[in-house]
Amino acid sequence: MEKIFRPSKWFVLFCLILIIVWGTLQIVSNMVLEERAKEITKEIFTWQWPDKTWSSQVKDMNTSVLSRSRTDAIVKVNGKQDLIQAADNVSKSQICDFTLVLSFYQVSNHWVLGKVELL
Repeated sequence: MEKIFRPSKWFVLFCLILIIVWGTLQIVSNMVLEERAKEITKEIFTWQWPDKTWSSQVKDMNTSVLSRSRTDAIVKVNGKQDLIQAADNVSKSQICDFTLVLSFYQVSNHWVLGKVELL
């Protein structure tokens, strides 16, 4: 039987370039989502309570995209929260681990936070 379709080297090269571009776009879109999750986590865990001389900071965050579709995504954030109490010129620090699961929804090409779960 005669072969009807025989791929040329240009067709194979085009397919290879297409796959590389698609993979790069997936990696970049995951990186954008992870950076947005880091910004939101810093907003949640960085605070000050001047009356009681308490404050909190975030250290060492790791993010990973658990699932992503065209309209929603779930991102897991692991990190350390540094609780600081400054009283009588003495500063006490306590480091706590935390794990957050953030749910995002895409509205007109922007990721919007939908839900925060503290594990």
